[in-house]
Amino acid sequence: MQNLTIEAWIKRGSTSVVSYDADGGWYLFGYGVGGYAFYVDANTHLYFGKPGTVAQPSAGSITDTNLHHVAITKSGTTLTFFIDGVADSVFSFAPTFVFTTPVAIGGRVDILDNSFFGTIDEIAVYNRALSTNEIQAIFAAGSAGKCAATSPPPCVAPSSGLISWWRAEGAANAYSGGCRTVIPISVGQRSNFCRTPFRFISDSVPG
Repeated sequence: MQNLTIEAWIKRGSTSVVSYDADGGWYLFGYGVGGYAFYVDANTHLYFGKPGTVAQPSAGSITDTNLHHVAITKSGTTLTFFIDGVADSVFSFAPTFVFTTPVAIGGRVDILDNSFFGTIDEIAVYNRALSTNEIQAIFAAGSAGKCAATSPPPCVAPSSGLISWWRAEGAANAYSGGCRTVIPISVGQRSNFCRTPFRFISDSVPG
């Protein structure tokens, strides 16, 4: 998948530590070598790229312990970072991704490293670049979140192209198109990885 969106709510656990692993950076969502990864480095900037080869940093950074909505969109060679519903920076970025490892939330799966020190919620992956208006709508919905099949307003309906959505409502189930399926993923908790149901947080984004 070369065109995509990854978006989630994140909350750092400390203003001074991003990860307790060796290089100080943590993965929000991504693959191992050859694939793509969305992460926060020790310098507190968001990054998107290919692990161990090339990555592009955002202009803005996450320096506090408040909840923030973060997203990246990639359409062709155009990569855009969003922080709290606002386009932060736009770059030309054109690597080719090859997927040879499982995907992981909160850590790097192929080396069991780069685990996060903080909270991740409502992570979703789309097979297209969402528009600025769509990203803003997700941020503006706040604690109402995105709607599952039977959810009432004021949540925002999931944008088309949604292929995986981990609500972190107490189980590692991915929602897509109103259907629930169990997706095999690895979930990092500090330096520990598992393939069992997990909980990040629930109903704790601002709003």
